Amino acid sequence: MSETIEQLSGKHLYYGFLAGAKNIFDQQGYLNKINVFPVPDADTGTNMASTMHAIIDNAVPSNHLKDAATSISDAALVGARGNSGIIFAQYLYGISNELPNEESLGTIAFAKSVRKAVDYAYESIANPVEGTIITMLREWSIKFDELAQTQTDFITLFKESYEYAKDILADISKLLEKLAKAKVVDAGAQGIVFFLQGVVEFLENQSIKEIIQSRSQVQQLGEEFNIDHEEITFRYCTECLISGEDFNKEEIRKSIGEMGDSLVIAGSRSKMRIHIHTDQPANVYNKITQFGEIVYQKVDDMIFQQEVSEHRKNNIALVIDSCADLPKSFIDEHQIHVVPLNLHIGNSQFLDRITITSDQFYEQLNKLKDLPTTSQPSKKDFTNKFNYLTGKYESIISLCLSSKLSGTYSNCYTAAKKVSEDRGTPINVVDTKCASGAFGLIAELTAEAIKDGHSVDEILMMVEEWKSKAFLLIAPSTLKFFIRGGRLSRPKGFIANLLNMRPVVSMNREGGGITLKSYFGHTGSINGMADMFADVHKTKGIERYCVLYTNKEDLQKAEEFANHLELICGQKTAYIMQISPVLGTNGGPGAIEVSYITK
Repeated sequence: MSETIEQLSGKHLYYGFLAGAKNIFDQQGYLNKINVFPVPDADTGTNMASTMHAIIDNAVPSNHLKDAATSISDAALVGARGNSGIIFAQYLYGISNELPNEESLGTIAFAKSVRKAVDYAYESIANPVEGTIITMLREWSIKFDELAQTQTDFITLFKESYEYAKDILADISKLLEKLAKAKVVDAGAQGIVFFLQGVVEFLENQSIKEIIQSRSQVQQLGEEFNIDHEEITFRYCTECLISGEDFNKEEIRKSIGEMGDSLVIAGSRSKMRIHIHTDQPANVYNKITQFGEIVYQKVDDMIFQQEVSEHRKNNIALVIDSCADLPKSFIDEHQIHVVPLNLHIGNSQFLDRITITSDQFYEQLNKLKDLPTTSQPSKKDFTNKFNYLTGKYESIISLCLSSKLSGTYSNCYTAAKKVSEDRGTPINVVDTKCASGAFGLIAELTAEAIKDGHSVDEILMMVEEWKSKAFLLIAPSTLKFFIRGGRLSRPKGFIANLLNMRPVVSMNREGGGITLKSYFGHTGSINGMADMFADVHKTKGIERYCVLYTNKEDLQKAEEFANHLELICGQKTAYIMQISPVLGTNGGPGAIEVSYITK
């Protein structure tokens, strides 16, 4: 243990940061509970913890102070989440940018960079609101700089400035009526105080081993708060990271500023992190792609999060990926949590059904020179989702797209195993061996079983039975996308097109794609699906079914097909909806699908 630290090195900064991050991990449940501003979506703790995780995972330790600060700020910019996370990332960027290129610094020189960093944080916010994290950063930085003028020891300096931060927390929160009414402090400002507490504790005992061993621990949720949450103005918390050259913050701000509120733009002229609350995330992303390449994006439904936080309907959370074609109305009603797959069109990346709508996608599909590609959600995407849910549910069931078609199941399983071990919440991950409507019907039945009060073990047994009875039939109107995607050779495709033959495509019991039979023309393949459906109805019976389509122009065709199936089996379709854009890259525009579960 060192009695004083008069020169701050990169090592001190890095491990002090880890200690501050650990305290955020420990307190993330508490921060979620007091989250009122800018919207009461109960995720400030989760977002700040995720930001800290990204820094720890990507920052490179260095004894050189400037190098360590730069590495931390770069990692923060890439991994920042939420309003508070992005503001803090910009503040860290300001510190690293203002630090002289020295291996270590005394208190006065370091404090000068800390104070100047406040300007960077303010510049990132379109409309700064006092009483929040930005006020805490400003007031603490000013005090830190004042104390540094007479204090040469960093341990004492951080300790005294931390005590000051604790004292002013309640006072600055009174500046915002919403916080005063809820009788809480700002969650982001409280997060900074927790962070400083961790830094002080490290500097006082400097136990690096303890910091590394304890960084995954999470404290149990604290007391409940009765907060009168006001109505959320804009529904979607929309974020992205873009890369390019010579970004102009003001141009970006003018382009999307009127599409929502809580706009924060952080970063440098070559890398920008953008945060906005909006009702039109797809339109926001459409504008942003004009400035640079989107390398990361996230969209959270804040109304949905608020409903789950305040009016959770069940003790079991149901998680699905976006390849389960299930109506948004049902998803909202049953509080189903969706992790989107990624869709790549040219150099731009989109979140399936969120930052690009089905209509937008299918309108573009025929015009594209290169076939869009897809990718599964990352382990981090699932980790963030599970960490958020473990603080709210007793257990989690996650249903995944067939592992034969995507690595989604693998990433989901790995993330679930780690989060379950860390948090102690049971997470069961199921490979449905299905996609699209068949996957959607399994998810629908699972949600209903949860609502009816079945146990996790009972539900998992039922899911296995439904998997064995779930089937999917698709009639594509064109073979172009099968040929371009390599699922059909060009010679065979040429002959099939010459003869105007169209297949009916399905999935085998292992979850892989298969061709069942070919028919003359698209109408012939749709009629062929109806005949197959009729045969199944006669031999096994249909428990429930759904009809799907791609282009909005084909809605009438899908409705007519559904009416025909109703005449066959005597029951209405569970729903009619568009096929996910991620799955539509294979079937192409004009495809019609029926999925069903047998009795």
